[in-house]
Amino acid sequence: MCSVVLQSETQSKPNYSINDLIGEWGLWQQRSVLFIFLCKLPAAWFMACIIFTAPFAENGEYHCQQENYTRLGEIDRIDFCRVDVNQTVTIPPQSSHTDQCEKFTHHSIFNSLVTQFDLVCSRRNLIAITQFFHLLGVLCGGILANELLVFVSPKNVFLIGIISQIICGCLTGLVNNFKLHVFFRCLTAICCCQMYTAGGIIFSDICGGKYRKSVCVLFESFWGLGIILLPIVSLVPAWSWSSIYLAISLPTVAYILIWFWIPDSVSWLLRHAKLAPAKNNIFYAIQVNKRTSHLPSNLDSFLQHKAYIYSKEPKTDNWTSLWSTKMQFILMFALHIAWAVDVTNYNGMLLNIRAFGRKYLIINTIAMGICELIGVFAAWFIVMNAHKNKFLYSGLFNIVAGILSFIFPSTLSGIDVAFGMTLAMISKIATTCSQAVLYTCTAELLPAPKRNICMFSCVVWARTCLLTAPFICTLTFVHNLFPLAAFGFIEICGGICSCIVDRIHNTPRATIDKNSNEVLKNIDNSLVTTTHM
Repeated sequence: MCSVVLQSETQSKPNYSINDLIGEWGLWQQRSVLFIFLCKLPAAWFMACIIFTAPFAENGEYHCQQENYTRLGEIDRIDFCRVDVNQTVTIPPQSSHTDQCEKFTHHSIFNSLVTQFDLVCSRRNLIAITQFFHLLGVLCGGILANELLVFVSPKNVFLIGIISQIICGCLTGLVNNFKLHVFFRCLTAICCCQMYTAGGIIFSDICGGKYRKSVCVLFESFWGLGIILLPIVSLVPAWSWSSIYLAISLPTVAYILIWFWIPDSVSWLLRHAKLAPAKNNIFYAIQVNKRTSHLPSNLDSFLQHKAYIYSKEPKTDNWTSLWSTKMQFILMFALHIAWAVDVTNYNGMLLNIRAFGRKYLIINTIAMGICELIGVFAAWFIVMNAHKNKFLYSGLFNIVAGILSFIFPSTLSGIDVAFGMTLAMISKIATTCSQAVLYTCTAELLPAPKRNICMFSCVVWARTCLLTAPFICTLTFVHNLFPLAAFGFIEICGGICSCIVDRIHNTPRATIDKNSNEVLKNIDNSLVTTTHM
């Protein structure tokens, strides 16, 4: 009798959703979300591996080795980047001046990118170039993924990312040419981006209600876990930088088997009139979640009706509509600045731990990973409990953490390193928290037709600004902790913008958009798919 009642309700309820059939959260969703979350591990490894593949060389680990020059004398060891031409063996002796070294002999026991490609002295900034091209790949990967998803299902985009990441990741570590290394590093970032972009679409589609918000926030927790595991992965093949790239690339092979357990996006399938695969996904989910009593007798008709509704969805508004009124312009401007700051700081602060000294890399990397986990769970608490002032709380946290970043010691020895890292950890927690709030809640700021274009605009703009992060980290020539102060300054700016977003978010909807009949407090809790970093 219960089954008959449920079926009759299913057939008569006009807004019956897919989640009403399969459930908002069950064993099927739990398993699928866990498998998707795993893709964040290789993504984190490839982004942060530069910390261990290219540690800064210290004085005494290399010396100038150039034709026509003899081995440097005692006085020349003061500067390992230049050579005194007076030391040349020529008759008669040349006039006294110094030249930049072009070739070096390295004494490090670890074969790193630095020793492989002479990334010292004037070539040291090329380390930032390699990271720049990785981040460029992240930017291009998000745009490419959105284009692919027009005609390729999220699950298949995920598979493309898996296979291509294995190939490009291994090639990144095997090539002996610096330009090729940079090229394949960019391609690998594009591949990783395909994986977590497609994964984000899938889990935001199969989960419902508060569980959808939770998984969107907690997705970044596996990024933090990947950062914690990176020192361990990097230490296993400790003999060369090439072996580190193989160590972070080859584990993805196991993901090919896991991929078969990952579902496809039912909404995408229905939007593209692929009713048979959609039906199979729903039927399997109902069985795993033990909700067979909720299975309607007219499932085929139900899916046809849903596909018809999707085909009649209004088109997404164009980009200019986001800026059509004064209040919307202020909202979008503040929102884009907040996105740019949080995404730039989120990655830049991690890369900047090299400024605290090479011997502290392992412990500092693990500490940063733990900070990311703390920040993610802080964001989860804010999102699930602060219904009106989510952006305000995260913004104030950023302002306080940014101010603390200006309190740094004049040296980097002993207790000063711990003090500086503590300030960096506070900033990292605040940035991670704010970024997770933005990813999860930006969609709530706008009516449905504007959400997709707003998210796409924010993500592309933020990733474009992210390209500056490696170069901010090179400001250590001013002071080892100057990059921390720079990140702190922009963190304050981002926090202020988040507070502005919160203020506008809590104003009446009619004030923000006079042409819209929707009221902000009544918009549904559905989330547009976000492109995670």
